[in-house]
Amino acid sequence: MDNKENENLVDTELNTELNQEEVPPPPEQNYKQPDDEFPEQIQYHTRQTNETRKTDISSSLTIKIFIIGTLACVLFIPAMIAESYISERKSRRDKVVKEISEKWGSSQILKGPVIILPFKLTPESGSSISQFVILPEKLDIGGNLETVVRYRSLFQAVLYNAKINMEGNFIIPDLKELGIDEKLVMWDKAFISIGISDLRGIRESVVFNIDSVQIKANPGISFNGIEGRGISGQLNPLQAGQTVNFSFDLDLNGSEELQFTPVGRTTVLKLASAWPSPSFNGEFLPVSRKITDKGFNAQWKVLHLNRDFPQFWRKGDHNFKNSAFGLKLKLTADIYQKNMRITKYAIIFLFFTFAAFFFAEIFHRRRFHPIQYFLVGTAIVIFYSLLLSFSEHITFNIAYIISAGIITIVISVYSALITQSLKFPITIGSILLTLYSYLFVILQMSDYALLTGSIGILMVLTLVMFMTRHIDWYNLEKVTPKK
Repeated sequence: MDNKENENLVDTELNTELNQEEVPPPPEQNYKQPDDEFPEQIQYHTRQTNETRKTDISSSLTIKIFIIGTLACVLFIPAMIAESYISERKSRRDKVVKEISEKWGSSQILKGPVIILPFKLTPESGSSISQFVILPEKLDIGGNLETVVRYRSLFQAVLYNAKINMEGNFIIPDLKELGIDEKLVMWDKAFISIGISDLRGIRESVVFNIDSVQIKANPGISFNGIEGRGISGQLNPLQAGQTVNFSFDLDLNGSEELQFTPVGRTTVLKLASAWPSPSFNGEFLPVSRKITDKGFNAQWKVLHLNRDFPQFWRKGDHNFKNSAFGLKLKLTADIYQKNMRITKYAIIFLFFTFAAFFFAEIFHRRRFHPIQYFLVGTAIVIFYSLLLSFSEHITFNIAYIISAGIITIVISVYSALITQSLKFPITIGSILLTLYSYLFVILQMSDYALLTGSIGILMVLTLVMFMTRHIDWYNLEKVTPKK
């Protein structure tokens, strides 16, 4: 018993000693609480990742801009095709106008009047005859144009009937001073002539009143300066130094254009018409004019010093056919000219529309596929064909409003469908309406169209620069599509 108790006591003491011994703590772990600072190596990789991401975004943006620009250039091709189609329709219109004019009278150019005085080259020559050309000292022309518009199919032509009066005088020069023997002059063979480019337009017989003597005009002339087309009248025998007074009336049909030649030492032309849109053309412009909605009055005055030929010369030495002046009766609604002007702005319209969609990706956080850009651009191009088609049937202004409205609605509705919102379609619709309205204003201008267009483009560029001033083009990853 004692031995057992002693053993138990020893065990108890031993356990007590063991329990009292210090157990060595586990090795310390160098844990560090996470904070806002990444290790240097991790920070380096993070910077590299961010820079790579920005580079990728920049590259992606550059590629998209390149694609959009390429699409604009591609879509500009059908816009040019539309321009060629407009030219084709205009050529067709001109052909129809020519067909109508052939039955009424084409554009008229009046050359003269002049006196043609034949003379022999030598006393012995019987057939060797030349001509001496004498121009009027004074030529006063008055005319009144009555206009009518004729239609064939979709095309129209401006026709006129001109009541023209010419009067003035000739002074027969002393031919000795010009080196011509008066004995060789055939004084009894002189005739007065006036060139008329289209004899089909003459409606009434022409009678020359020469010094109170009436002389009936006959078709044809032999003077090459007025190309052999015109009328002539045989004069009574003339003599050197004689003053020949003349007057006659012309009742002449023509189309679109009427011109005269300044054959007088002093040529005065007065024209009047109820046509509201004349275009004065040729070598000389009117010294005075008055144009209203009820018609126009215009007056020209041309001196012999203003032209490049003298008062008289031998046949063939001079030609005055290139000095014509007068007017053209324009159609106020020349739809082909206006359509042609509009196509010049096609690339600007494509650029502005694509720019609106591109910035919508930034401000509205929407993504648009290049195919969607292409579809919108195609609608812009179709506008020109639509406008031409409508304008051939209704007035140009109404056709423009209808065409612009259709394209604006189509693009706006399409934008609403692809964005599933109303904010962006309203924005793009407002932009298109502004662009079409601005272009319409430019079309109504003539003298200030270029200035207005340049200022408008500058204002748009300034607005874009202002709206994008805070955009970080290297940090567009935050622009993500809305869910």
